[in-house]
Amino acid sequence: MVGEARYEVRAEGVTRASATDDDGVTTSTTTFDYDVLDRLTGAHYQNPVSNVAYLYDGVGNRTSQTVDGTPTTYTHDAADGLAAINGAATASDQNGNLKPIDANKDRGRRTEP
Repeated sequence: MVGEARYEVRAEGVTRASATDDDGVTTSTTTFDYDVLDRLTGAHYQNPVSNVAYLYDGVGNRTSQTVDGTPTTYTHDAADGLAAINGAATASDQNGNLKPIDANKDRGRRTEP
């Protein structure tokens, strides 16, 4: 059970979040890193241990996410819409919302009647 959650800005571009139990013992700490444009560039989790890093292009589109050494790349079209994830094309509905990826269909299995 969490007794208290705290957030603090520790330095330019760094925010720290921590949680304590009812006895005041710190149960987890997460540090978030931001660049000068206030974009999230990293998250470092203590419990369980995990590290995430993000990169952006010149117009602010996220181009990659690396979680514990495993990268995911994002490609954007000329209108800055998400076009592909790890080279696999994405699809959007008429409102610009991403459509879910059908993992079975992507493996060549038919899921629709």
